[in-house]
Amino acid sequence: MSSARIQCGSRSIGCCKYIARYSTKSIQLGEHQVHRDLEISDMFPLIALAPRHLEFVLVACYQLLELYGILPGEYNATQLGEHQVPADNGSQIQPPALETTQPTDAQEAKIPAGGDTSGKLHCFYEGCAVTFGRPQERKRHIIGVHLPRRRCALCLHEWCRPDKIKSHIMETHQDELPQEILNEIHAKCGQDLVAFLEHRSVVL
Repeated sequence: MSSARIQCGSRSIGCCKYIARYSTKSIQLGEHQVHRDLEISDMFPLIALAPRHLEFVLVACYQLLELYGILPGEYNATQLGEHQVPADNGSQIQPPALETTQPTDAQEAKIPAGGDTSGKLHCFYEGCAVTFGRPQERKRHIIGVHLPRRRCALCLHEWCRPDKIKSHIMETHQDELPQEILNEIHAKCGQDLVAFLEHRSVVL
């Protein structure tokens, strides 16, 4: 059993100074099977934290997921505000970048080698032979099958549709978030909500 900790740079009373320990978990990353240590369940209860410290905890959780290849690297210690990870702390996270394949225009218009002239739409990801009658069907297929799934930084629940983020937060984590964030969540949905949470460093 290996272990690691992330330390909050704040010295304020009540701040959660140590965030998580890890136990072995197998994570699928691209074509490679990566075995990492991960256990988010050992985190201190977020509801017990003052709102000003909650954002640090959520960013730290997100960084843990980055470290183990679950989420693409978008955040680093410079975005923690007053909760800077100390420079001499060996656990400062530099997550590996994930490569995602984006289809080109040529791929999108490509018809498989059989010379299909039926007028059906084809998935433009290489090796996928699924066809569709409407563009919206192809879009749903790509989101659900080929694009990376989002994972909640608090409970590791995952989903692919952006509009599912609101119901998940409100049903599962409503008591754990500051009121100002909940107000924004009520006012936004779908991609707008995803962008807001990413901007606030509360990525789920």
